[in-house]
Amino acid sequence: MSTLVEVRISVDEFALGATLQRVTEARFVCERTVHTDETMPLVWARAPDRVALETALDSDATVERWSRLSTAGDEWLYRIEWDYDTRLVFRILAASPPVVLTAQASRHGWSLRLLYPEREMIERTLSFCDEMDISLDVVQIQDVSNRPVGSHGLTDEQYDALVTAAERGYFDVPRAVTLEDLADELGVSHQALSERLRRGNSVLVDKLLQHGTAFE
Repeated sequence: MSTLVEVRISVDEFALGATLQRVTEARFVCERTVHTDETMPLVWARAPDRVALETALDSDATVERWSRLSTAGDEWLYRIEWDYDTRLVFRILAASPPVVLTAQASRHGWSLRLLYPEREMIERTLSFCDEMDISLDVVQIQDVSNRPVGSHGLTDEQYDALVTAAERGYFDVPRAVTLEDLADELGVSHQALSERLRRGNSVLVDKLLQHGTAFE
């Protein structure tokens, strides 16, 4: 049974704590990627002053190096190489393995939403965090299997594609299954499956964020 889990982590125990202490109105949202061995490297940021934000990033111990990739109004996309401890926390959270749907930070803390193919995998994540002395606050656990038709804004085809992809390791880095093999299993073309995954991810993330944008 697939399960959605929302967790919170203090910025002091995770990442960007120094930046958010200096630029208290800053907000960060990680862009999930599946084509890189890096750990959540793409991050959207919003703040009143870009220069102040980047100055803070320069002196943040959790950020080894960064580069600005693009600008969209008052938001900026950065590629961030995290320090070892931060990379380790990300990998612990993805070790069970869930799919990290969203990861965002403000001065109030980090909020992550994880999709687990099987509910019992949650205990593995919690055990890892206990062993590493990471204070993980579980805010909400929600089963999404056996849902009513149309629940979470997904079509049946999008839901089946996302759950099967998660269970088969399509979202793992590196991937455990190719898009073509997954499409063969589901009996659709790889173009159709790619579209279902893209639209399904977009619908689900928009639903979880409630506003359909990167920042709440």
